[in-house]
Amino acid sequence: MKHQRTRKVHVEIDLSVPATAEHLEVLRSAAESLTCDAGSISVSVDPDDPRITDTEFDIPWARQEDVVDRIMKYMKMDVENFETISAWFPKTEAEERRDQRHLERAKERRRERAAARNAESAARFAALVARFNNPAT
Repeated sequence: MKHQRTRKVHVEIDLSVPATAEHLEVLRSAAESLTCDAGSISVSVDPDDPRITDTEFDIPWARQEDVVDRIMKYMKMDVENFETISAWFPKTEAEERRDQRHLERAKERRRERAAARNAESAARFAALVARFNNPAT
């Protein structure tokens, strides 16, 4: 069987009351309806603020803009005392490496353009000095 590509999702929900076991069960159930791997589900409460819950799970690979509305709808559907919700998609190691390569290439192009500008400026300066040292009569 071919391995299915997945992407990690974090959903943070701020409640108006401290999270209860019922809140956590509702979030786990919502994540189960969205995930492709029930073993990837993690539901936790922020130890510093028990009103903040974090649900993490894997979904089948898709563009973020294609799935975020569905994720938000499912995650807040049955949550009581819901105030705010945010979702984000952490980058995979491959995405991080790709972004680093793009950054390095962009830096190299900027260095090359700066070197070309410096060489052009030096040539113009040398021509100016030559005209100054050998004025036309």
